[in-house]
Amino acid sequence: MPGRHALVVDDESLPPAPPQPPSGWYADPSDAAQWRWWSGEEWAEHRHPRDPLLANEYALPGTAKSTERPAQSLPSWSDPGLLPEPTVEPHHDLRSRIPAQSLMEQILRLSADAKSEPRTDGPHQLPDEIHSWYAGAVGERRVAEILSRLGEEWTVLHSVPVGSEGSDIDHVLIGPAGVYTINTKHHANKDVWVAGRALRVSNHPQHHISNAAFEARRAAKLLTQASGLTVETAGLVVVVGARKLVIKAAPDGDDVTVGVVRDSELLGALQSRRIYSDEQVRRIADAAVQARTWSLLPVSAVDPDELQTQYEALEGELATEAKRRSSQAAARRAPTSRPQRTAPSRPPSRRPSKKRRSALPELMKLVVLAVVVVIAINYLGSLSAPSAPAPATFATAELEQTALSQAAGTAAVALDQLSSSGVRPTSLVVGDDSTLTAPDGSAVVALPAGTTADYVPSVDGLSYTLTLTGPQHGTTVTVTPEAGVVPAPAATS
Repeated sequence: MPGRHALVVDDESLPPAPPQPPSGWYADPSDAAQWRWWSGEEWAEHRHPRDPLLANEYALPGTAKSTERPAQSLPSWSDPGLLPEPTVEPHHDLRSRIPAQSLMEQILRLSADAKSEPRTDGPHQLPDEIHSWYAGAVGERRVAEILSRLGEEWTVLHSVPVGSEGSDIDHVLIGPAGVYTINTKHHANKDVWVAGRALRVSNHPQHHISNAAFEARRAAKLLTQASGLTVETAGLVVVVGARKLVIKAAPDGDDVTVGVVRDSELLGALQSRRIYSDEQVRRIADAAVQARTWSLLPVSAVDPDELQTQYEALEGELATEAKRRSSQAAARRAPTSRPQRTAPSRPPSRRPSKKRRSALPELMKLVVLAVVVVIAINYLGSLSAPSAPAPATFATAELEQTALSQAAGTAAVALDQLSSSGVRPTSLVVGDDSTLTAPDGSAVVALPAGTTADYVPSVDGLSYTLTLTGPQHGTTVTVTPEAGVVPAPAATS
């Protein structure tokens, strides 16, 4: 998608960056005209005047450990004895952040707040807003799993803190084919429609395209300043779990290239011609992994492994609640039967009615005919009772695997159609007639007789792995929503 090669930038063509304060010094939240020391946990009573012309260039720190900045000398201190010696901490590498980290931190924070409130009417209930954060985390982790299949030439960053308002970019990619910012949107069982600058989800307008363009535009500016190269960035909106994605007209991001794709189409969208050399990719990636490239706010000092463990302990409860809500939404969308209208009663006619012919003889004839038909069917069925089909035979392993691949493709389409709530079936079974069937009795695909099927849905219910094994040569075919049909190497017979 990006179309220009990275070029070395003349420093004079960029606006000069404001001088940064030494590590630990930030804008005082109580007085924008002075610096104040942030210990990493709380504000200290050490202050110093700042340049009022640059008052808006520095953001305030949050409540986590301070981000790292290179030490630079400030103008002479009014009382150096009150000020601690500025320290220089190692640069924070954003490659240590895990997918959906910002969302996971928010989910755990909301859960802890809910459980800290005293209750006398039963167990603690998670707040409603936590479920929208969880849906976003499921989407981001899903896309991160797909991005993990990219080659070593790609640098992939997740949950990149950016700006001064605590926002982040879901994923940032740097590779030979370009630089991308990814905005993940989890729209389970929704119809997504795109035309130009417009994007609608179940016919409700959304700002996904303009937001993706803004993220890409801002990333291009920040990476250009930090790397010394002209970096062109494309924005991608990756839709997870949608029932249908219709691109009526190409997305329009004004001066920025924007694409809208399903998660299963993501890797294909990234495979394009090389536009950056290995050295240019390295320079851009070196700038991208530094937290200070994106924001002056402190970076959360949460241990990723501990965060992952705490989140997974809560994930089961969140997934169960998400399935319940999805089922309720599907039930609300299901058509309901309308009460039958009865014709209004009419007053009896005063005119004498004519004598009507009895319908009883005709009705008796129909009953006798129906009985005869049922007896005939039962008799014919008893003459040749159906038996279990014999295993299918294939002359070669290649022919067997071809048949399995066709069945796997049909199953993938049927599973998408059966996932009306955005969640895949919990199990699939092969019946006596070799038909793969869902728990509700819906037929998925007719398999070659004797084929075995191994179906494993994901924990969040959005994905699955279906493996078919042939009855004669033992060839296997695996199908997933992300990779499609993947035959295992067939052994020739």
